[in-house]
Order: sequence, then C-alpha cells, then structure tokens
Amino acid sequence: MLFAIIGGLTGNGDLINVTGVDVPVVNSLANIINSLYFIFGGIIGVSIILLILRWRESYMIRKRMEEIEEGLLLINEKLDCVLKKKKKPK
Repeated sequence: MLFAIIGGLTGNGDLINVTGVDVPVVNSLANIINSLYFIFGGIIGVSIILLILRWRESYMIRKRMEEIEEGLLLINEKLDCVLKKKKKPK
C-alpha cells in the first residue's frame, strides 16, 4: 500500500518501478493493484464522509427535537397557569 501511495504521488503509477524492478508483466499487475487501491480507498473515503454527514444530521435532528420539547413544556406550563386562573371563582 505504501508503494501504491508513493507510485501515485510520483505520477508514474507503477508500484514495482518504485522498487527498481522493470518487468512489463509485473508492472501491469502493479498498475492493476494501484487502481484497486485507488478505487477501494475512494469507496472507503466516501463511506466515511457519508457516515459523518449522517451522524451530524441525526445529531442536529435530536437537538431540534429537544428544543421543540422544551418549547412544548413551556407552553404547557403557561396553559396550566391560564386554566388555573380561569377555574378560580370570582
């Protein structure tokens, strides 16, 4: 994996050329391995980003629900006060 990163950074894309071996069949296999590392690394990276975004969204929804619940409790308390005042005989 380290060789794939070095090969990708150097721009030649050959995993084995980094080690000094110059065999066409081995280099084509190295290109395939580099491609697989790139593809799976991209899939894993995107998955992690999507998980973070999903967690953030659920966190924001939970926070909003707590705010709504606090508001409803406040409204309920005020309604109780109003109803208690109306029930008292004058």
